Amino acid sequence: MKISPILSFVLLHLAVATASTLTSFSQNYQPVKSNFQNFYKSDSGQFNGIRIDSVAFSNGDSLFFNYTTLGVSDIGNCYDVKSSTWIGKQVIIKPNGDNLFFNKTNDTIVLKSLSIVGEEWTVYTYPDGSILKGKIDTIQVENILGFDDSVKVITLQKADSLGNPLASSINGTEFRIGQINGLVSSLDIYEFPFDTIAYKLCGKQNLQLGIYYRGLEEYNVGDEFHIYYESSNVNTGWCPPSAVSSYRDYYIITLTSKLVYPDSIRYFFHKKNGYYTYYQSSPISPANNTYTYTESDYSELILPSADSVHFPNEFVYYPSNDTMYQHGIGFLYKMSIDTCNGRIRTFRNNPDDEWYHFEDMNNQGCLTQVVNLSPNCFGGEEIYLDGIFKTFHQYIDCGDQCSQGHSESGIRYYKIGNEECGTPIALSIILYMDNLIEAHNIKISPNPASDPS
Repeated sequence: MKISPILSFVLLHLAVATASTLTSFSQNYQPVKSNFQNFYKSDSGQFNGIRIDSVAFSNGDSLFFNYTTLGVSDIGNCYDVKSSTWIGKQVIIKPNGDNLFFNKTNDTIVLKSLSIVGEEWTVYTYPDGSILKGKIDTIQVENILGFDDSVKVITLQKADSLGNPLASSINGTEFRIGQINGLVSSLDIYEFPFDTIAYKLCGKQNLQLGIYYRGLEEYNVGDEFHIYYESSNVNTGWCPPSAVSSYRDYYIITLTSKLVYPDSIRYFFHKKNGYYTYYQSSPISPANNTYTYTESDYSELILPSADSVHFPNEFVYYPSNDTMYQHGIGFLYKMSIDTCNGRIRTFRNNPDDEWYHFEDMNNQGCLTQVVNLSPNCFGGEEIYLDGIFKTFHQYIDCGDQCSQGHSESGIRYYKIGNEECGTPIALSIILYMDNLIEAHNIKISPNPASDPS
């Protein structure tokens, strides 16, 4: 009989919780494990993650490498596509249970997986010779993501080279390591010991515990999505004539039926669409307005995609075959929790954002930024909401010496079953857009994508 990952996880937790009541000697509390797909969150709402993408072995040591982010390279004047994440560039696990982490200056941080209650050791040595001591204060059973785990608590204390206590803001901070969950609370190791913000385990993607990506959902008849596209462009005055243009494109989309296949779903929708344009060639010229309203039916085939799951601060680089620029595009992903419904929101740069266009000049993962592309676009961002198959929100600002433009689009409102979020686009707006006055000045704040932090 095949046992599911979550059932194996539960059985292992029960065994650990039972064993922890019997003895705390020589048990292995490994901080990081090769199968981790963990999310961590600070009290201020910042996210980090652990997803071990590769493992290597050297002279009896195990080397774990977390997913990649973007940072300054040490091999040239460029950006490193495989830069260190918050747990450092690698974790070296020694046969004696010592786990070696490395901060941004490549100093070593030592966590001992086999330490016992009362044991003390040097976790970190400062450049001036002072040290940070770690001591196992207690091993206790705690509820982690709904299950009991035996947790080892390592408390830090700064001391001089002789071991005498020194005052420091890091005193009393902790690493908490579960026998099953590994790191359940940790400082930012890359910034260690100068950042004392704790990140706490809040979810496991592979076991679907706590906070995790739910993936593409199966929608039902009657579900609604209200979509908007808005754009405006204003001449800055350097290049006459001083033209103003804009458009507003609104949709109310309702799911009418669906066909479920073994590996995909085809949805059938009814769409109500109002499209409005505005153009004025100069301040003294008459405005030219156009309006169109249509209704239509269409279908869309949805395939599951593992590419929809990206961890906090993950960087993914896509080389390009563009014969004109010979550049690739990099996407930097960030994460937050939507206040409307608790779904994960994923932020990434818009592909039109010039800052994220790179070349890998020597094929070593050392990316050089490409500039002076056309158009000159910056600040673009795309926001995706977990489980929603359409772009949740995106915007981009472009401009040069002649004009400035802004465009954005996204889901202003949706209803999935009994779950609603956002402010519906009134059908009266779609039907009577031609009666809107000064349409080019209308600005409807994106909702529910109103918090891009």
